[in-house]
Amino acid sequence: MVGHSRTLARLLVAVFLLVSGSGCELTWDDSEDFFRSSRYDGEDEEDLLELDEPSVDSPKAEALRARAQKAFDERKFEKAVEILHTLQDDFDNTRAAKEARTYFLIAEGYFHLGDYERAHDYYMKTLRRGPGETIFNQTLNRIYNVGLAFLHGRAERSLLGFSFTSPTYGVDILIGEKGLLTRFPLSRYSAAIWEIAEFYYNKKQFSDAERVYEQLVREFSDSEWAEQAEYKLALSVFNQVRGVAYDQDPLRKAKRKFLAYRAHYPRGNYSEQVRNSLREIAEMQAQHDLTVAKYYLRESRPQAARFYLRSVLLNNPKTDAAREARPMFQELSKYDAGQRAQLPPEESDGEGK
Repeated sequence: MVGHSRTLARLLVAVFLLVSGSGCELTWDDSEDFFRSSRYDGEDEEDLLELDEPSVDSPKAEALRARAQKAFDERKFEKAVEILHTLQDDFDNTRAAKEARTYFLIAEGYFHLGDYERAHDYYMKTLRRGPGETIFNQTLNRIYNVGLAFLHGRAERSLLGFSFTSPTYGVDILIGEKGLLTRFPLSRYSAAIWEIAEFYYNKKQFSDAERVYEQLVREFSDSEWAEQAEYKLALSVFNQVRGVAYDQDPLRKAKRKFLAYRAHYPRGNYSEQVRNSLREIAEMQAQHDLTVAKYYLRESRPQAARFYLRSVLLNNPKTDAAREARPMFQELSKYDAGQRAQLPPEESDGEGK
């Protein structure tokens, strides 16, 4: 019975993880020399394979790898992977078993078999083996496209015999703590960051979208996505505003983001949309202050009401709320002036009596 319960619990976990996505794969340009500009910088010991392990040359091991390469060239990918696993199991202390190109060939086999999860695992192991420049660049290329494949639902993960899409796994591959873009923040990665930000935005996960758009704006201000990202960043913040009756900090933050876009792109493609959003924000801020002023009027606190009415008129004078607030403010000002006129002069402290 306990076993059944555990199986059911695991099944529920698998079902909970089901998330769909769609999109097109981006390709890699190998013209840029990634190898000289950055290398894998794993810091945790468990993430690094021992590069200085003693190894021996073995004609049998080399022959096995040659057979695997031949099978791979003939597009017999399953056979190639099987041979390479035999090589690493039976000749684990040999140079052929430990070299980066062996791990890369296993990864490539899984990639062509459509097992992107295992492929990613072996691409990461390839990086940890300190590959040469060609394999290094090819590995980055594959990790990049594997991450996008998961993000857009073209790749699946497996758990307890169940397969499911996992866009969040693609996000982790690309911008997670040990993700590709985290380790190699080069300009060509900006397209992938844009894809992730758009994924979150379209899912209405605006807080996550804000975080990724912010990264794109901060780290890749010269990319082709920079203007769109800054506009969508402001929209992501604005979409987190709950209404005039709630905390005004998100509204003020959204205003700052729209103003930042306007400062950076005074003739930008989204200038009209930004003007409209700023008008909407001004109206919301004015309505908030007007609502507070009306509350204080109901509570017979005219001075406090007058303070908020003045805020409406000074900060957002061209709003509908300001048109409503103006006569209220004038009436309170008259009342206040009348009250002051009726006040008796201050009495002395007792002298002259």
